[in-house]
Amino acid sequence: MLRVFINYARRIVAPRTLLQEAWGPDYGEEGDYVRTYVNRLRRKIEPEPQQPRYLLLERGLGYRLVETT
Repeated sequence: MLRVFINYARRIVAPRTLLQEAWGPDYGEEGDYVRTYVNRLRRKIEPEPQQPRYLLLERGLGYRLVETT
């Protein structure tokens, strides 16, 4: 999933797109999978996973990987 975020860096990625690009076209409606993996990824890359700076949720749209300085 990190690869997908890197490919879409700074752009909003819909959960369906994340699923299909990470696991294939048979996926798309498993929103719980996305939330679970995003939380796991945040625990690995965020200094404070409860207050994300890099992997942001854009409510109603999807997730976005951002660069900070």
